[in-house]
Amino acid sequence: MNSNWKSNLSMSAIIMTSALLFTACDDNTSEKAAPKSSDDGVKKYDLVYAEVLNNGDDETMSMEVGFKNNKTVKSKRFDTENVVEHILKDQKEKPYVMIDGEEVHIFRHPYVVYDQEDGYDTTVEDKAVVK
Repeated sequence: MNSNWKSNLSMSAIIMTSALLFTACDDNTSEKAAPKSSDDGVKKYDLVYAEVLNNGDDETMSMEVGFKNNKTVKSKRFDTENVVEHILKDQKEKPYVMIDGEEVHIFRHPYVVYDQEDGYDTTVEDKAVVK
């Protein structure tokens, strides 16, 4: 009876440890919902830049986000735990940022696009500075 009790205790400990490990894993496979620009306190701006900053010996990183507020470029730093990035599927859509207090949602194009085997058939009609 004593060995039976020990095996039950060991099995319970294994099950509890496994359950704790599996529930502690964060499922990062689904996209976090973005706030609506009509929500209270949510502000939408054109994105100028977003850079992850690491000061070497800091335990956490921050992200500096540059955005246009009217015609002025402003920047603000956020803890990376409060940053959610969304990939724009339409290449013609302009990158933007939505700031909700200390949480920021960045809507940007992919950094790298691999599906360019066929190239592009196009001619340059006009060269202009992007503003």
